[in-house]
Amino acid sequence: MFEEGGVQERRLYAMLPDLALDKAATAAVNAAAEFPGGNASQTKKLIADFYAAILAGDTDAAAGFLDDKAVLIDTVYGVAQGPQSVVALKAGLPRPAFGGERVTHAYAGAKDGCVEVAIDPARPRLADWVRVVEGKIKVIESYWMLREIGVAPATPKRHERPAVYPI
Repeated sequence: MFEEGGVQERRLYAMLPDLALDKAATAAVNAAAEFPGGNASQTKKLIADFYAAILAGDTDAAAGFLDDKAVLIDTVYGVAQGPQSVVALKAGLPRPAFGGERVTHAYAGAKDGCVEVAIDPARPRLADWVRVVEGKIKVIESYWMLREIGVAPATPKRHERPAVYPI
């Protein structure tokens, strides 16, 4: 989290390591990376409007903010291609029994932005890296706080300590 021009708090979001993209998804990611960028304020407004529509359940309005070849890359819940598929996957993510999701932080540059979504701002669940091409959202990469959603990666822990048993 950024405050007063510096990093105040670090959050560890991740994707599961076995990511393989097909040709269409790779082409969308490459097109978004090659785009020179636009206006940061327009990018921030576009991203804010998209997430307002998603969180309100307005799937038709949310699909209007997406490019025709939009891609959602999420290693936990799947990869979706096309506006209707992206919106359906975003709208179909499991929700907790109590509380409502909201955008807790949003940062935008000329061609991309980061959006943090949480139920409780102290315990974030999701950070989406959103890439914009020519006024439409082209790629959304979802990074999860894996522990918060109950997913344990299959890779061994790097700094796991052995248990110390009393004698």
